[in-house]
Amino acid sequence: MAGTVLFVRITANGYALMLTQSSPDLDVTSTPDADPRPVFRYTVTSAVEASVLARVIELFTLRDLIPTAVSCQQVQRQDPEMRIDVEVSGLDTQHAEHLALRMRNMMPVMNVLLDVRRK
Repeated sequence: MAGTVLFVRITANGYALMLTQSSPDLDVTSTPDADPRPVFRYTVTSAVEASVLARVIELFTLRDLIPTAVSCQQVQRQDPEMRIDVEVSGLDTQHAEHLALRMRNMMPVMNVLLDVRRK
């Protein structure tokens, strides 16, 4: 994609990763032909395991979707957990719910919340 910039940020207090997609020469919020489909936000809670983040992102990659935002943070509790947040547009509700179901079936995912917001 021409004009797409991905930013990565890793912090020292635990592990955090942030990817954002932007196009400096195109403002889709002011374009009348912008995609009317909603933005879906997945919040995945899992046990701390390195492969979970890659497997969650792979679900979007296989569908040729680039998330607009991804963050991953290790949460220190009695049993350490990992929280992954993914925002993506370009899906209909049925496919978004199917992806949430696929995430829920991953080991060691404990919980997946799916939030929908309209542009």
